[in-house]
Amino acid sequence: MGAATAVLRSTLDGRRATLGATHQDTICSTTALGNLLYAQDELEQAEPLYREALTQCRGTVGDRHP
Repeated sequence: MGAATAVLRSTLDGRRATLGATHQDTICSTTALGNLLYAQDELEQAEPLYREALTQCRGTVGDRHP
């Protein structure tokens, strides 16, 4: 695991613990980690993060949010 991946995982874990899964910053961190893993061609690890972020975002702002 690269240094950037470790930092993003740690940040995401911290935000989940302190802010909760539905907080905007947590959702952004989830997406950021997914983006990094996607860029590293770690698609099997990126996909569940994208799905989680989408689910949390939809639950927070709704399906019709731009």
